[in-house]
Amino acid sequence: GLLFGSRRLADPDARGGVEPRFRAGALPDLPRCQALRHRGRWLTLHWYRHVDGEAVRGVTTYELEGDRVARLRNYFYSPELLVELGAELQLPIRVNGYRWWAPEAP
Repeated sequence: GLLFGSRRLADPDARGGVEPRFRAGALPDLPRCQALRHRGRWLTLHWYRHVDGEAVRGVTTYELEGDRVARLRNYFYSPELLVELGAELQLPIRVNGYRWWAPEAP
């Protein structure tokens, strides 16, 4: 989803995934990934294209054991983490809400 979900994100008729209110202006282009070291650990920032420019919508963290990746953690439905990281690194951020399913209609 972090790498190939951009087409679904940009599709206003797609069911599931990101709630429609968080999809506004998203383009179907594949995201750009940027690796950087932050606070002693490696991160990959997932930059998605929008009609008004790129924004980070996801982050992947890595735990290394020697020269191997021991654990990956993806943060896509973590708005507070994205907002804090964006403020700290002075990056544009777009949040995706807290869940991949749509809330039930009343």
